[in-house]
Amino acid sequence: MKPYKFFYFPYAGASSITYNAWKEYFQPELELILIDYAGHGGRRNEPLYSSVAEACEDIYGIVKERVKENEIYYLGGHCIGAIIAYELYLKIRKKGETVTPDGLFLSGQGAPDRIQDDGLADMDSRQLLRHLNHTGVIESELLDEKIFNYVKEMVIEPVKRDSKICNEYKCDCSEAKLDCHVCVQYGLDEQLYSPEMMKRWGVFAAAPVKFYVYDADHYYMDTLYERYISDIKAEILNYTAGESQHEQCP
Repeated sequence: MKPYKFFYFPYAGASSITYNAWKEYFQPELELILIDYAGHGGRRNEPLYSSVAEACEDIYGIVKERVKENEIYYLGGHCIGAIIAYELYLKIRKKGETVTPDGLFLSGQGAPDRIQDDGLADMDSRQLLRHLNHTGVIESELLDEKIFNYVKEMVIEPVKRDSKICNEYKCDCSEAKLDCHVCVQYGLDEQLYSPEMMKRWGVFAAAPVKFYVYDADHYYMDTLYERYISDIKAEILNYTAGESQHEQCP
């Protein structure tokens, strides 16, 4: 059996390099496809996005090219990656050019109609670096003044731009509800979104949303990545198996 595809969209400033080590944990049942936003990772020479809509238009072409007819696949992302996964699902459904994803995994992000400003876009560059180091996003070596210009281009500017376009994003609440399997994952010590704001995703889904809660902060998937991945794998395999049995019923 061919592995199901799982497209993953990273948090602000991150790239496919951030999660490359995850691939072996998804195999052999799932093929993890890590997306680089323009201006990040392997696409660092391309201009950064000016909006979530621009990001989705670009990424839509990537996903469409990788998905074959009647293929089972899922979308997932953390923080701004969750918003991109949500908007991309709506775009795929509206265009009708390829099969829609079987499900969404939305992590570390409250419901799309109540975006909270994380403050990253407005931080001084060095303040932002210290913040990212304190939260474990970057290592202390990147605080070295000798490489500041390099870090500013490769880390600071992408983080600020991603944060800015996420803050400026406006949800179209007239869109039909998500008609796929939806899982929302978040840490108990999430700084920006309360459990109630996470649970509000249920307003945007046609069927009950599945919630996974972790005893950690916003970046729980960095420290608890094995559990995080295990939950995603189990959810996809169980849900897909259930759908297959349902389709075979007379």
